[in-house]
Amino acid sequence: MVLLASAAAAAPAHEFVPPDPREDVLLGSTTPTGDLPAALETPSGLVAAPDPFKMPHDTERAYSRTQGADATFTADRDTRRVPQVEYEDPFTPSVAPYKRLSAFDAAGADSSLKVADRELRKVVVGGSPGAGDDAFFGDVVVDLTPNEPVRVPSPGPGTRVLRVTTQPSTAVELWRDGAENLFVKAGTRGRVRLILFVATPRSAFGGPLRDAAWSELPAAPPLPRGLQSEAEEVLRAVGASRAMPYREAVAALVAYFRAFTTTDAPIGAERGDLYLDLALSKKGVCRHRAYAFVITALALRIPARLVLNEAHAWVEVHDGAGFRRVDLGGAADNFADATSQDKPQHRAPDDPFTWPPGSRPGREMLAPSGAGGAAPSSSVARPSASTASGPADAPGSAGAPPLDPSDDRPPAIVSARFLEAVIRRGEALHVEGAVRAAGSPCAAVRVDIVLQQGATRATIGTLATDGDGAYRGAVAVPPTLALGGYDVSAQTPGDQRCGTGRSE
Repeated sequence: MVLLASAAAAAPAHEFVPPDPREDVLLGSTTPTGDLPAALETPSGLVAAPDPFKMPHDTERAYSRTQGADATFTADRDTRRVPQVEYEDPFTPSVAPYKRLSAFDAAGADSSLKVADRELRKVVVGGSPGAGDDAFFGDVVVDLTPNEPVRVPSPGPGTRVLRVTTQPSTAVELWRDGAENLFVKAGTRGRVRLILFVATPRSAFGGPLRDAAWSELPAAPPLPRGLQSEAEEVLRAVGASRAMPYREAVAALVAYFRAFTTTDAPIGAERGDLYLDLALSKKGVCRHRAYAFVITALALRIPARLVLNEAHAWVEVHDGAGFRRVDLGGAADNFADATSQDKPQHRAPDDPFTWPPGSRPGREMLAPSGAGGAAPSSSVARPSASTASGPADAPGSAGAPPLDPSDDRPPAIVSARFLEAVIRRGEALHVEGAVRAAGSPCAAVRVDIVLQQGATRATIGTLATDGDGAYRGAVAVPPTLALGGYDVSAQTPGDQRCGTGRSE
């Protein structure tokens, strides 16, 4: 059992009442601290700067994962869609559900995705939005660890940081790796509010790709030899090659992976290889589509990235001028998001690719009002992506997977070690363990982390096992969860080889 406690809340030092945003734009006003423009006139609407005096609160979602927490991404075999996931958007205008949190641009010999260049380079802060940029305010709460880079979100690839301020005032630095994952680093420990003013090329959010020559593309990380051979088999099924123009090859890839469908049971192991089973069966939700797309695109030497957050996954492809977002669909039916209900929704360029029947973009998870989602629910998962983890569009995020006694698969034996005895809302719960069945490891199966208090049960995160059946990572405890004692367990729905199981 773990005890869910509440951290002491700090009282704000000031109460800031912003003036009229339209007047601020006309006068070119800044915030009282002088660090940020007081308001912006954007193509998505008029937006005001975040309150520069607002202190971080213990009930707010805080980003706390350090650089090594998402070293790789491994897909799983559970290709079922769920009705709703939970999401948090720190940007104005809201980019929901496309907050860019974790990106992977290369593949390893085990078919997992990784970052090709993990060296962090310091971000130079300054400048102004350009004529081809979309500007955003960011309001991000971060739990700093001394001298450790903590991953924070950005609106899109190519984002430039123009201004940054903190509350309470803290000296911070921003860093970025080769896949444009963004990190914040400080010499002190504590929770801070990070207020950002950023600009992202409008082309990064979509629109027609350049009709680039193959020679104009930057070098893509090569695939391991065995994976390259497998991907060439998939390319033949797609009908794409470097013999056709670049833009036609990308369109063929997008059409193929958008045509994926979901299943009522975990994907089979006909080929005994996760990538081939997903890509050739054309089954999967957003994370499966993006995972298989990236490996296949890299086989064509097209620079491509899988990008994901707690609710959705998509890809970015380079067209010789920069990376562009491409949504492949497969999102949940809806998502709960109280953070973007009062914000204008970012208006991205038109999608240049067609959508096959039955598939739809992630933005359609948004409520009909266009900005927010459904009302938040404490029974909806808010997983924290970690090593071998994915977004929350996996079934079980609204409750634990059923354990069916009539199941004829060998039952899974799930071990779990939880590193915290007392956890706090909005903070991380670290767990490690393994899944085995009939004496053999259960590889690439989903593991749900479940908190239960009486009849109340919430799956707060999802991890996946590696090739040895082991899993390790951290999940975030929802800030809306009631205080008290909880039984915590790790549970799996298994796959074709392994049955369901839960830890004791």
